[in-house]
Amino acid sequence: KPALTQEVMIMSRIYRGAVALLLVLLAGCASVTTGGETSRVRLYGSVSEMAEDSALVVTGRVVETRTVQDIDDHTDFTLSTVEVRESNQAKTGDLITVRQFGSDEQAPLVPLLVTGQDYLLFLTSSGLKGELASHYYVTGSNAGIYELADDSKAGRGTQEPWARQVAPTEGEDLPVDLDQSAIEQLVS
Repeated sequence: KPALTQEVMIMSRIYRGAVALLLVLLAGCASVTTGGETSRVRLYGSVSEMAEDSALVVTGRVVETRTVQDIDDHTDFTLSTVEVRESNQAKTGDLITVRQFGSDEQAPLVPLLVTGQDYLLFLTSSGLKGELASHYYVTGSNAGIYELADDSKAGRGTQEPWARQVAPTEGEDLPVDLDQSAIEQLVS
């Protein structure tokens, strides 16, 4: 009987890991790895379309990042704490947690958020249970990450955009650059 109990425990861990991965994929924001490249469940035709698929659209600064293995014992997630500046749903000053696959130790599929950097983020609820339910994934994996320009450059008589997409995807119809008025419409 002890061998049977151990087998049940192993199968239970495998099942929990598979369910967690399925939830992430169904959230519409996860990436699937094939041969070291990333392919997405959906490509977006516009930022308004991506905003409609997002629970939150925020501008904010990453104030902290940390690595966890909180779904299984093998997969690293980078958790970035973002202080909200503007949002279509959250309040200014709120701290939200953004989950991304990978870490500095486990090669991420898409660029990780960087502490101290300001972003425009399109976010999807994690769909996870317990305290992890309050976390968010980036909508469209990398599609929903725009780096905000330094305030000293953006819109002050230069050609610098207010936001630039961090990792554009070939075949997607999203603008790489967004101006201030586009951002204001998204977060209002």
